[in-house]
Amino acid sequence: MGVLIQTVDDPAQNTPMYSTNATGGKTWGGRHVSELTASDLVAVLDFCRHEATRVGWNDANNGQTDVHRSNPFDPELLGGYPYREWTACYLQGIREHALATVAGVADSNLSKTETALMRGSLARRPVSKQDFFNTIHRKLSLIWRLVQRPHRVQSV
Repeated sequence: MGVLIQTVDDPAQNTPMYSTNATGGKTWGGRHVSELTASDLVAVLDFCRHEATRVGWNDANNGQTDVHRSNPFDPELLGGYPYREWTACYLQGIREHALATVAGVADSNLSKTETALMRGSLARRPVSKQDFFNTIHRKLSLIWRLVQRPHRVQSV
């Protein structure tokens, strides 16, 4: 699958344009943070969760993981939340690949050290539905507050 990622103007204030052969461009791509709707913000987070996990898995399968190189979001965009979400989900994709590799489901080019680190980081505590919903509510509230802030207009 071919992927095209382009930055638009100030990447700290504009979402990246992200397009693939399979899905085309994203509706939120290339937009200023002040133009994003609540559904756009949810779509950005959903995109991070699914795409970053997929990219992390594929990168681990190819033995070339680099979370910072893979991340299309600027660390300052929307208070850094999409950047952090991408990073967490990318690492989750690597962990899932390592789990599948340990289970014999996938072939991996990870070094013994990387595999040992992944095995050690796979343990997670279960999360209750209430904790999950509280976390989502806090994150969406943070994003909403960030979007509602007045933005500086730069003169040309």
